[in-house]
Amino acid sequence: MTESAFTEPAAPTIEKAPEPEFPQFRLIEKNLHVLTSTQGELVLPLQVKTKVFRRISEIDDEMKQLFAMLDDLGDAETPRKLDELDIFETQKIVGRFFEEFAAKAQATVGESQRSSNS
Repeated sequence: MTESAFTEPAAPTIEKAPEPEFPQFRLIEKNLHVLTSTQGELVLPLQVKTKVFRRISEIDDEMKQLFAMLDDLGDAETPRKLDELDIFETQKIVGRFFEEFAAKAQATVGESQRSSNS
């Protein structure tokens, strides 16, 4: 049995860069920009028309309310893109949207209270 004159070098240790986490969020003006894992960027406006809330209030099922709300956000492609995402990624997006929406609503209430106290 003969050994090769060439020994294989030890495999180099390469630290793999961490995979980016999705979704990624940016708040720009009155929109929540979301970079998704597979559908590119979504732009969700934080201004929602009253008629959307009126229509949603007539729906008894919370899950149906949620999807009705999502159907009215962004452009015509937004619901299609959301439908193609993993449900857990969609949950993160919806959670963050409502956090930002609530913060905006709270800020608006605070502004109204300050102006009425002046």
